[in-house]
Amino acid sequence: MGDEQIRDDLLLRIECGVREMPSLDPPPSLLPFVMNAVRTKKMPWWYRFYRWARAPRSITFTPLRIAPIVGVLMGVFVLSIYTLFDGNGGRSTQVPPLDGIPVTLSLTLAGAQRVQVVGSFNDWNAQGYEMRKEEGKELWTLSINLPRGRYEYAFKVDDDKIVPDPRAGFYQDDGFGNRNAVLIVGNHHEENI
Repeated sequence: MGDEQIRDDLLLRIECGVREMPSLDPPPSLLPFVMNAVRTKKMPWWYRFYRWARAPRSITFTPLRIAPIVGVLMGVFVLSIYTLFDGNGGRSTQVPPLDGIPVTLSLTLAGAQRVQVVGSFNDWNAQGYEMRKEEGKELWTLSINLPRGRYEYAFKVDDDKIVPDPRAGFYQDDGFGNRNAVLIVGNHHEENI
């Protein structure tokens, strides 16, 4: 009767205490608080597209429905081959330089072996935008012609490191953890070049 009786008495007192407790309504702020806590976060568009693309799908088609799509794709292919190649042994044609306002980009950087410019004006393709190093100095320069407008750019150092222009007046986050320099060409003000 010793320990079991004491334990039973204690449980009986706890049960009576719980029954005698008043019934309280939750505060009105509880429901919105809980719903905000469990609300799912909206995924970025690229992740939603990735999940959509990875989900299994059943695709049915008839040959007559796919024929126009095949025709359009073949036309695009033939047109792209025609515009990319000039008939000189399959070598691609050189893109003519853009008419526009001359712009000189420069970067002082010690120890670099190669510096290129990537930006919105060249579709972030460094090919053809190699900077030249001035002899005896650590100064790299590139002169290009750009039409009036706003451009983002950065320097690609030794084919693997992206460096924003330290002398730029404005910067823009690129969405990948880096900053791009902002260049405004034209607008009737020489300081914008």
